Amino acid sequence: MTATTNPSTTTPFTGGLRRTIRLGLLSGRLELRGFYRNTTALVFGLLFPVLLLLLFATIFNDTIKGTDVTVAQYMAAGIIAISVATAAFSNLAISVATERGEGRIKRLAGTPLPVASYFIGKIVQITAIALQGVAILLAIAVAFYHLDLPSSPTRWAMLVATFLLGIACCSLLGIGMGTVPPNGRTAPGIVTPIFLVLQFISGTFLDFASMPKWLQFVADVFPLRWMALGMRSAFLPDGYVSQEVGHSWQRPTVLLTLVAWTIGGAVLATWRFTWRDGR
Repeated sequence: MTATTNPSTTTPFTGGLRRTIRLGLLSGRLELRGFYRNTTALVFGLLFPVLLLLLFATIFNDTIKGTDVTVAQYMAAGIIAISVATAAFSNLAISVATERGEGRIKRLAGTPLPVASYFIGKIVQITAIALQGVAILLAIAVAFYHLDLPSSPTRWAMLVATFLLGIACCSLLGIGMGTVPPNGRTAPGIVTPIFLVLQFISGTFLDFASMPKWLQFVADVFPLRWMALGMRSAFLPDGYVSQEVGHSWQRPTVLLTLVAWTIGGAVLATWRFTWRDGR
């Protein structure tokens, strides 16, 4: 007689790393298919940041004093960071809470899908969505608001690194946060206010350097502030750096902070998430 294994008690990489990745990629493809069939998720996950850019950049398009940068260009860099965080943190937290509340995560305990494959599938889905969102925002910002694409290898590397680390840390934090609300109905009421506050204090819409010091200190703790700064360091000219806190792009700090949040997000997600009770 062969022993059976309960998937809820096995290791995250049950069946080997290669199999875990393959199942994760398959899960990600299925997640994407479901996303495109969900009109609400499509609008808020992909198109809402575009509407934000069109609205704010049309209303506020003056040149920032002492620079050649317009408010629209500043906001475009920040909203690109918001687009990544919206897909990876906000939408994913609500999605995981909904799946828990509907019992879908519990049902996965009876399948051979490892927990790590579930995480990989979610991150694959979010990465594809975020790439599309950033591409749409860039096309609009370049065409209508004269945002320049990165002008050097360093700036391109900063764009890619900020994007990938932002996806990684926000996705893992989103999975962990998705275990907090009791169900999908209450999740938006918990996740959305937190995310909105972080948007307004992280320098995505408003000049970060002009905010009260205590708000800067609070924002410095969270990844969105550093994602926005990383995006500005990729897109805005060096002449603007004098307007930043410390008169520096702080690129090493941006990357180290996002790496730290990725590690912290991984710890939080693996600690909070189990198949057995969906928490």
